[in-house]
Amino acid sequence: MFIQEYYAQHSVITDPRDNVHLFDGLPRDLPGLVKTVQGLLVYIEWAKSYNLRVPEERRKELYLRSVPQMLGHILVLDPSPLSVPRPPERRKVSICRDFAVLLVSMLRHQGIPARLRIGFAGYFGAKRPRYWDHRITEYWNEGLNRWVLVDAMVDDLHRKALNLKIDPLNITDDSPFILAGDAWRRCRAGKADPEDFGDSPSDRGMPPYDMPCYTILMP
Repeated sequence: MFIQEYYAQHSVITDPRDNVHLFDGLPRDLPGLVKTVQGLLVYIEWAKSYNLRVPEERRKELYLRSVPQMLGHILVLDPSPLSVPRPPERRKVSICRDFAVLLVSMLRHQGIPARLRIGFAGYFGAKRPRYWDHRITEYWNEGLNRWVLVDAMVDDLHRKALNLKIDPLNITDDSPFILAGDAWRRCRAGKADPEDFGDSPSDRGMPPYDMPCYTILMP
């Protein structure tokens, strides 16, 4: 049980600190928390799909990494309670990591063990690389007595545009998501093509992911 207790505690990144009161009154169910996160953040690479133009100065929001920083800016954009969904132009401009970290923080606030996982998603329709560098949340489901992967970034727009068949609230072993360590082992064993993994068409293969920096502790 020690590992669950460890991941129920906040890290420096996930601790909302002075903004902890903002989490009061949030939904107590996973779908509700995921919807809350989606109403606060907008994925920059899909901005056009939300009819949103991101000015150059707003790209700085991508560097607000800790939960206190994120929450502070979210309130600057719109002072409404976090449970109130914002229109895209009043959401924090974000990457996948932000969705995962914010959900981890909300879950830990409610005493639910949760952690960020690095891996590669094969459900975004990309051809090269086939599996795209991606961060998602994993939480301990008491009823199932196991860890469950959740992609909080995948909303209804993503699902319709990509015709996704996966359940983003329960990404199972047969879903096209491969954890980073598993991808590395498969490639080293010759069971997968390293060129199928990356974070852009020009940044693929083993060099970006065969580095010590990918052994860092998760938030």
